[in-house]
Amino acid sequence: MTDLFHSYFLLISILLYFCSFIVFLLSRRREYLILLICALITHLLYLISSGFFGGVFLLLKIVENPAFLPFTLSAILLFLEFKKTDEQPWGYGIILSIIFSSIAFLTPQTMSYFGPNKLSWWAIFYFISDFSGQACFFIGALFSILFLTGKTDKEINYSIIAYGFVFHTIAQVTGAVWCFLGWAATFQWVYVHLQSAAIWIYFANYLHLRFIPSWNEKRRAIYLIAGALIITLFKYL
Repeated sequence: MTDLFHSYFLLISILLYFCSFIVFLLSRRREYLILLICALITHLLYLISSGFFGGVFLLLKIVENPAFLPFTLSAILLFLEFKKTDEQPWGYGIILSIIFSSIAFLTPQTMSYFGPNKLSWWAIFYFISDFSGQACFFIGALFSILFLTGKTDKEINYSIIAYGFVFHTIAQVTGAVWCFLGWAATFQWVYVHLQSAAIWIYFANYLHLRFIPSWNEKRRAIYLIAGALIITLFKYL
């Protein structure tokens, strides 16, 4: 990936993310938001340019790109900043954008998913919903770490994980349809499908922990961090 000209858009966006995070730490909200928006625009330019394959534009090349995850992360963080229904320091989430953008920059372009019927819209919907769910779960895990270390005085917004679960559920449905189009079965006993089902069960369980008195905020935060580690193990190791 690093030998392609358009990858410099991603490198610039990483630098802008880093600058926005530094400005956030300096409590310069206006400048932080401007830099974050600029980073998102540059990131989007990279994704659009990466969508061209053999002179043909393919939306699938964008949404299956590893850089789509940090873009989704940043877009969610920007939305949360403007929504601002609480005092969560969402700017800390830029750390995730920097990490995953850097991973995407170093990932060879050939390392993408291979399978039948990739040009189906179901495949596109799958990648969008899957990455969106991952983004919400990773944000939840990061803010759980901040909560446990005293950087924020309350647990991650419950709705973030709920939305992540909804996105991941949509990914299960769209993935099942895509699987049927490619292999004539909605589910196969292979590690990819089993891992995805395990993640769904894990976070479905988390959403119910708040109704168990013994599971206080600290224990739920640890549970979320463990969930992010599981996703990292399944998806990226």
